[in-house]
Amino acid sequence: MRWKPTDRPSSCPYLPGNEILLKTSEDGAPIKAVIRKYFPATLSCCMVIRFVEPHILNNTSECVLKLYDRRFSTQHREDWDAAPWAPELEKEYQEFVSCGDAEEFFSYWDAEKECDDNWSAAYINNSERWSPAKREAYLQWESTTTYEIEKKAYENMAELQGKDVPKVFGEVVLNEPLIASKR
Repeated sequence: MRWKPTDRPSSCPYLPGNEILLKTSEDGAPIKAVIRKYFPATLSCCMVIRFVEPHILNNTSECVLKLYDRRFSTQHREDWDAAPWAPELEKEYQEFVSCGDAEEFFSYWDAEKECDDNWSAAYINNSERWSPAKREAYLQWESTTTYEIEKKAYENMAELQGKDVPKVFGEVVLNEPLIASKR
């Protein structure tokens, strides 16, 4: 099923007005924020947020949050002809991961990427016949890889942050469950 990058599954939690629960990657401290704006069609889920708790930046400043969430990364999903995310798809993916099959794929892709920076699963002849769970596993691997590349780029541009490139305030991870839409 082909879909446009501007399409967002109705289950997408990244809607303006929704609260999002995060935690710091350093010590796991909880953070609650409100989504002010969402930007579709990127490799990450990109949004403007305002912190609610704890008091960060006086709770008045807005900042950009980029989450590498394969479930709602419209560009990755479109690039790989992946169906919009749904709870049933997540269940299939979680079963694929818990039985250990995904680990084999991740190891293979990591090894291939180490040998060739330009390697992509597009080189795999039968990737178009992957099960939805395998496709989700690849999307997860690709999201993680893309995040690590961007993180490294910002580390290399530390002296330019806040001047020529955005300033990185820190790393956070999604702290499930998401709070449902207030609409």
